[in-house]
Formats: sequence, structure tokens, C-alpha cells
Amino acid sequence: MKDLGAVVERWFGLLNAHDLAALAELYAADCEYVRSNGTSHGPAEVAAYFAAIADSFPDHAARVEAIVIGGSAVTVEWTETGTHTEDYRSGTGEVIVATGKSFEVRIVDVIRFDGELISSQHEYFDRLDFLTQIGWL
Repeated sequence: MKDLGAVVERWFGLLNAHDLAALAELYAADCEYVRSNGTSHGPAEVAAYFAAIADSFPDHAARVEAIVIGGSAVTVEWTETGTHTEDYRSGTGEVIVATGKSFEVRIVDVIRFDGELISSQHEYFDRLDFLTQIGWL
């Protein structure tokens, strides 16, 4: 088995580079990515979710604070930042006009692996704080 910490570090590198095609390759075909604002199923939906973020927050960045590995699961504490300079377009057709406001949030992800591929990713953060910072409330 590959070093799962290295896979997670690669995930963050690809996210920061906005290389969403390569990011999608880290996920199993039947993966799920669960967040407070919905669930993505399969690598294509995961990539589409991050594409909407990258499009709306061109300066989007992620900084790893800590990685804890236990068996076939990795827990990551990280900080996400960005500025809402472009309109947000969700997969459901929702459009939120750019506010020009920046955000910084702390996030924890629990990432489970099937071999070397991500089978599930559950993300936890203060969504109310995020929405308030970028002016969506």
C-alpha cells in the first residue's frame, strides 16, 4: 500500500494547482464526498464541485495543518482561503454574484481509502462562519 499521507499531500497539491482532472484520478469510481452543502458521488462530481470553487475563488488555496493516519483512514486538519471575485455557479444552476469578500476557515476531513484510492471523504467546518465571511448571508 502506498503511503496514504503522501496521497493526501498530493491531493492538496493538486487542489492548490487547480488540476482537477488529476485530482479526480485519486478517487475510486464509487466514491462519495460528503459536506455540509451536499454529497458528490464519483470522481466527476467531485471534480465538478471543486471546479465551481476554483472558478468563483481564483485565489483559492489550502494549507495543511496536521495529518493523522490510522489504518486505511487519514484525518486532515487544514485551512482554506479565497476571495469571491467571480460569480458562483453551482451544479444545480444556482448563481451567486461575486461579493469581493475573502474568507479563511479551518476544516477537518476524514478520508478513507480502498487501496490507494479515496473511497469516502467527509468534511467538517463551520459553514455559517464561511457564509458570513463571504457575504452570502
